[in-house]
Amino acid sequence: MRIVAKQLFVLIFSFALLYAVIWCFTYIVYPTTRNYLDTYQDAVYFSNDKPEYYLYGRGAGLVVRGRGLLAENVSNIVVTGASTSVEGFRPPVMQKYITNGIVHNLSIGASNMTQVGQVVDLVLEATPEDKRNNLHFIVGVSYVLLRPDSEMWPGGVTNVETEMLKYGMYKSKGESRFRSAHYKYFISFLRPILIVDELFRRVVTDHLFKTIWYINNKWLRPMQFLISDNLNRVSVSEEYKVYVDREMHRRMGSVNDEIGDEQFERLIDISKKVHQSSAKLTVVDLPLAKWHMLKSKHFASYQKNKMHFFERLKEIGTVNIIDMQYMNNDDDFYDFAHPKPQTSVQWSSYLGEILSKMKY
Repeated sequence: MRIVAKQLFVLIFSFALLYAVIWCFTYIVYPTTRNYLDTYQDAVYFSNDKPEYYLYGRGAGLVVRGRGLLAENVSNIVVTGASTSVEGFRPPVMQKYITNGIVHNLSIGASNMTQVGQVVDLVLEATPEDKRNNLHFIVGVSYVLLRPDSEMWPGGVTNVETEMLKYGMYKSKGESRFRSAHYKYFISFLRPILIVDELFRRVVTDHLFKTIWYINNKWLRPMQFLISDNLNRVSVSEEYKVYVDREMHRRMGSVNDEIGDEQFERLIDISKKVHQSSAKLTVVDLPLAKWHMLKSKHFASYQKNKMHFFERLKEIGTVNIIDMQYMNNDDDFYDFAHPKPQTSVQWSSYLGEILSKMKY
């Protein structure tokens, strides 16, 4: 019995020592030198930019596990939204104009306002109360983010919630999620496990996903134009325009292509949370390609209903609304909603310059 106990102790000690060595190794491979967060690597499958790897994961994973960095800065400007905001607003470009805070982009592709609200919650949770008055949220809005929860999350769980429930960091209790460990120290402890996950993504998942995406779009005729070495040179085909109208009708799941109030109300909820926390809020009314704006019934419905909700935002508290819809030149988009890389620089510079002049 004593021999078994001794062997068990040696086994546990050896495992703990190995874990400690790997833990130290992660700080060599992934040194914590970055002072801002950016989910842009979610978009690398749709361009030829080299992916930038984070130990804490991509997209929703980065938001959940990487946000501890926010507490280290005195002032933070956090861009949130969906893929148009991911690609359209580049922190390094915006930072050139902003001197009173660190710019982050925590937008997540394929989001609706429900998920954006969850990102806001997580950012507020990660920001000490005495620093929240130096926190500024930038929410990029278009009709695409107003997809109903029943269509967006048929299983009732968002991508953010999926990441929250990983590794036992949060536990599910009914429909609510609550933190089961102080995320900053818990995530630090998980670094050896996270590096294994990240290496698997880098070696296997990334290549597999990109191959599948390439094959799908190679054979899906309306999307073939996206197979390009340079998205700045892409021209949208007429066939694709027809495809987008049909696809958005299917995705939005709306009656007569009308935008419902559900996700507008989520935006109102976000405004209330931000105002109550003493943080600041700016809503950016995003452009889409002009050809789509002129043709889309969903966009027409959004235009008809948005001002009522924008006025309600202003009644809740101080909110800045920036209209970028006029920046809708067809040549600036590589599809119906996403700016070309060269356009992203223009958008980022424009937004950065406006934010630099705001008093907040």
